[in-house]
Amino acid sequence: MPCPTDANPAEYILDVIGAGAGGQMSRDWHRVWVESGEEERVGEEIRKLVAGDKSEVVGEEGEGEDMMQGGDFAASWFEQYRTVQTRVFQHYWRSPSYILSKMFLNTIAGLFIGFTFYKEPNSVQGSQNKVSSVSHPD
Repeated sequence: MPCPTDANPAEYILDVIGAGAGGQMSRDWHRVWVESGEEERVGEEIRKLVAGDKSEVVGEEGEGEDMMQGGDFAASWFEQYRTVQTRVFQHYWRSPSYILSKMFLNTIAGLFIGFTFYKEPNSVQGSQNKVSSVSHPD
């Protein structure tokens, strides 16, 4: 059944596969996928990628060659790490109340724990109290 022009496409797909609010599945979608020609074509493309024959999958000659030279991923491990860290820092930088509350919480907790055991005697019990104040029970 075609998607109506005024329908939400996401809700339409959920209704078609039987996962919507009043979900009733009319077809076994796994079986439909397995019996389709598309499943075989996608499987062949995955096998080519795994085998290293990327020339047919990438498309025209020269297109995407730089991306495929380095291995399984388009970017090195360091580049991926740097990109993810940049995104995380931007996410936290955009919510200053979170940063300030964490700084405040850690400062106050550190001062409280530090001053609680500041005058602890230099004995076995005093040392155990100091160590337990900075170590986590997990």
